Amino acid sequence: MSIAVATAVSLGTTSAAFAVSPPRAGKSTPAATAPLCRVSSARSAQDFPVLPSAERERKRLGRTNARADFQPTGYALKPGGTLKVSLGELPKGATAEAVIGTYGYGRGAKPEQPRRHTLVKGSNAIPDAEGGVVWIRVSSEDAGSAGPVPITFGTQDVNEIPVFCDGKTHPGSWRRAIENSQLKDDHSPVQIVGKHVVLTVWRSSALKYADHDPGALLRAYENILRAEDRIAAIGSSSGEAPESPLRILASERLSGDPNATNYRISLPAGGAEGMLTVAGLKGAWGVWHELGHMQQQASWTPKALTETSVNVYSLAAQRSFQEEPSKAAPYDKKAHDFLDDPRPDKKFEDNKNFYVRLVMLEQLRAAFGDQFFTALHKEVRAHEQVAGDAQRRKNFMVLSSKIAGKDLTRFFTEWGWKPDESTRSAVAALHLRAPAKDPARIHLAAPTQVTSVVRAADGQLTLSGTAEPNSRLKTTSTPKGSWWDPVTNVPAHAGADGTFTLKTARTFNGQVAVTSYDSAGHALHESNHYTLPTPTHVQSAVRGKDRWITLSGTAAPNSRLKTTTNPAVGWYDPETGAPAHADADGTFTLKTKRTIKGRAAVKSYDPKTGRPLAESPHVALKDS
Repeated sequence: MSIAVATAVSLGTTSAAFAVSPPRAGKSTPAATAPLCRVSSARSAQDFPVLPSAERERKRLGRTNARADFQPTGYALKPGGTLKVSLGELPKGATAEAVIGTYGYGRGAKPEQPRRHTLVKGSNAIPDAEGGVVWIRVSSEDAGSAGPVPITFGTQDVNEIPVFCDGKTHPGSWRRAIENSQLKDDHSPVQIVGKHVVLTVWRSSALKYADHDPGALLRAYENILRAEDRIAAIGSSSGEAPESPLRILASERLSGDPNATNYRISLPAGGAEGMLTVAGLKGAWGVWHELGHMQQQASWTPKALTETSVNVYSLAAQRSFQEEPSKAAPYDKKAHDFLDDPRPDKKFEDNKNFYVRLVMLEQLRAAFGDQFFTALHKEVRAHEQVAGDAQRRKNFMVLSSKIAGKDLTRFFTEWGWKPDESTRSAVAALHLRAPAKDPARIHLAAPTQVTSVVRAADGQLTLSGTAEPNSRLKTTSTPKGSWWDPVTNVPAHAGADGTFTLKTARTFNGQVAVTSYDSAGHALHESNHYTLPTPTHVQSAVRGKDRWITLSGTAAPNSRLKTTTNPAVGWYDPETGAPAHADADGTFTLKTKRTIKGRAAVKSYDPKTGRPLAESPHVALKDS
């Protein structure tokens, strides 16, 4: 069967499904209040809230990686300098450290190795040969009610670094703050501090994207982290674990693959746009993936799932943007080729592509809904962490059956997991029946999906996608209201193969959608809400004496731009011989000799996929 992976289908789930063990005593109490950004114009004297320790929070939430229990100060120690710190009274049970250097950050391919120094009440002098960003760790195993700890910094061997504090720093002053920073080197640190993330990036990268609102960027990070929290059953609703006040460090370095480990994710400089702009982050699967590693639970993640189960969180982030089919959907055929392989010796690990493996997890979510994974996270937190690869494999198979309320032995066998006798016995002891419909037969194809939108010169939109074969398709300007045949008032239908193309002018909130209907007029499925492409406009078309026409205007940032003499025949790169692209801010200037009935136009294309985006209105020429 082919189903929308965002919707659970009935597999005969019994009332035993999603029966989760109660939380361990003392493990679900709310952590300390999330700290505000403490950096201000008077940096030398700061108050630091007492946070729960990184290890305490890691264990409370059952995670593989700990988040950072240390806080930014706005200072960087000079190489060879001595950090002078005066520590005030510590609450009972609390400890304090100075951390010099930033996890995951670096001028080269290898990140820095921070040094940690215990602080004592009163004066502390800490010499350090390497220098680096200064952090303060004030933590306790019981941080719930402890007040802030005052700390005073000596300013002799430190530099202030630019820090954007969410809710405190005005976006309009951000570029000036970076330009006026005491450290002028391109690779000197700049920080953007939010509630749950601290970005530490090069000054050159911060300057490049300084006109992008860091506050909006932090809200985009919060959106991703909330989506990943929801699938992990973390939040303020009944039965959810309280969110942690600890932050994730997102740090820039020269090169290498993105990666994550305790405290931080580390991203190469080549991906700075995805790290520092809302538009970039919205499509930065790699960033979502590394943030997902900071959510991952060890107890149900054997080695075979390390780079796969992390994408349960990445997909949650993707769904929060509601734009594309599941990242796993293109690998559905390869997954079913494997499932249909009758060899008894096949192994899950034979699938070298992690997205093929991800189809297995998406089938579970499709069969039992998002609550399958929320219940799985709750169940893991209700018990001590499981160690050892074989035990984690067993734990995942047994817990999956318990949570689904169905014996999933056959499902895991089809996926080459080879449940051993101990695992089979543990599942049998649950006294569950096999599902009426095998989840391994589920195909990850969205029933109704808009996959492409092209904006014509007259503003008309051409939608392409997939739906139930021969279904009738309608559009709307109010999704919660009525749906109508396209503006041509001629019914539109999907073909016998399920593909469709239709034209409409109806939009809502900068998006477009389609609902499919059966022959009796009953609604079948509402599609994803697809964000419209940025319009393409030619603002100036000036023809020189040499007959070359200089076109200037706006289009989607970085989009590829083409011209033509006949839109019905095709669009082509400008005759200058090199592809033309809009700049990062969406502006462009290009030269061409092509006109359409004496007028000029440009069409923009996705620079990665080549998919058409928007055709500009046709404008009159002016002679120079």
